[in-house]
Amino acid sequence: MTKKIAFGCRARQGKDTCALLLKEMNPDETYITSFAAPLYEAYRAACAVTGFDPDVKDRTFLQLWGDKGRAIDPEYWVTKALERISMVNTNVVIITDVRYEVELLALRQNGFRVYNVVRDGKGATDGIAGHSSEQGIPDELFDGVIENRGTLEELREKLKRL
Repeated sequence: MTKKIAFGCRARQGKDTCALLLKEMNPDETYITSFAAPLYEAYRAACAVTGFDPDVKDRTFLQLWGDKGRAIDPEYWVTKALERISMVNTNVVIITDVRYEVELLALRQNGFRVYNVVRDGKGATDGIAGHSSEQGIPDELFDGVIENRGTLEELREKLKRL
């Protein structure tokens, strides 16, 4: 049975770091993805056309494009992620960017355990101020909270218990 884990919720808390640390534990058996993966593909394509540097993250572009998908269907990006995951045959699947309650609930319905990663004094430093993706999700909806307030080794030990 595939172990399904997702991390939320705000920017710059260590969600990707958590995913990479888990992948280190099972490197050949872990698939990491995000709701934003198709947004990054669109961003790279736009950069190729405009000549902009695709390595410079444009959070505003990603937020606006994400809003467009959610305007079409509140579960638009959820559906895209679940389609990608359905094509993967691996023992561990990790989603790194749960930002909305609808995402959390859909993942839970699909067998994911969802954890809120929190770190003091960090947050989005760019993008649209007050954007819906940075509003948070009520703590009680998560399966647990991972406090990222120490060393990488301390974080790794917490992740081993998931």
